[in-house]
Amino acid sequence: MSGDDLSIQFAKKLKDLNPSSISIQSLSKWMMFNCKKGAVLVKTWAHETTNAQPDKKINFVWLANDCMQQSKSKGKSEFFLRDFSKVLPEVLSNMGKACKNQPKILDQTRRTIKIWEERQIYDGGTTARFLAALGGETHSYQPSSSSSSGGFSSNNGGAARPAVPPLTGPAGDMVKTLAKVQNLARQCGSVGAQVDNLPKGLFEGHGATAETAERAAHLLSLETGMLDDYKKELTQAMAALRDVLQEEITHFKDNDVRIGLNTQRRKAVELLQGASGRGENPSPPGGPPRRTSGGGGDPRLPQNQGNSPGGGGG
Repeated sequence: MSGDDLSIQFAKKLKDLNPSSISIQSLSKWMMFNCKKGAVLVKTWAHETTNAQPDKKINFVWLANDCMQQSKSKGKSEFFLRDFSKVLPEVLSNMGKACKNQPKILDQTRRTIKIWEERQIYDGGTTARFLAALGGETHSYQPSSSSSSGGFSSNNGGAARPAVPPLTGPAGDMVKTLAKVQNLARQCGSVGAQVDNLPKGLFEGHGATAETAERAAHLLSLETGMLDDYKKELTQAMAALRDVLQEEITHFKDNDVRIGLNTQRRKAVELLQGASGRGENPSPPGGPPRRTSGGGGDPRLPQNQGNSPGGGGG
C-alpha cells in the first residue's frame, strides 16, 4: 500500500476513534502493524489531531500514548517516538489554545505527558518542552545521553559497550522473569493512567453514561488480569532469586572447604619447615617418632652401655 493510500485509510480510522480502550488499543495495534510507515502515520495523526474538535483531541493523545508504550515494549522505538517528538510541540500548542476552556482535558494531557517521562518514553527535557507548548508547568532536569537521540530513551544509543555474555542457569532465569515483571508493570501503569482519566464521579455512582460505564468495566477487568499476571510473574521471580542465592551459598561453602584444606596443608608444611630448622627429623603427622642418627637415641628406649647384646662385662 502506498503512503498516500495508507494516510487516507488512517484518517478514516481516526475519525471513528472513540475513548474506549478497545477502540484505542485496536487502532494502536494497526499502527504497530504498519510501523514501517510510521513517519506517514505520525504526520497524518498530527494533521487530524489539529483539526479535531477540542473534546475529541484527548482521544488522539491517548492513541499516541498507547502506540508509544507498545513501541517501547516491543523494541520498535525508532518507528514512532522520534517522529512523534517532532510534531508534538506544535500539536500540543494548538491543543492548549483550543482547549483553554476545558481544563479537564488539559489536565489529562499533562498527566499523560508526565507518564512518558516516568516510563522513560521521553527524557525530562523533552517532556518539559511538551508541557511548555501545551501551556503547562515545566520542571528542571539534568540532560542525559538520550537528549542527543531525539529526546526519547533508547537502550541502543550512546557509545559502543563491550559485549557481555548472557547469564545462564538460575541467574539467567531470574533476569528473564524480572524483565517480564517490568513489562507488566509498564502495561499496568498505562491502563492505570486510563482509569485515572475516567470521570471522577463515575465510581461514586453519578455522572456515568453507558459508554463510560462500559469503558470503566473493560479497563478494570483488563487491569485486574494484568495484576494477576504481575503477581504470578513476581512469585516466579522470587523463586528464581532463591535459586540464585542457594547456588551462591553452595559455592561459598565449597570455597570454605577448599580454604580449610589449604590451611591445614599450610600448617603441616610450616611444622615440617620449623622442625628441619631445629635439626630434627620429625615423623609425618600421626606417625611414630623416628630414631635420629648419632648419639643418644630415643630417651624412651633402653640405652646400650657399650656392651654387645648378651655379652658379659669384664
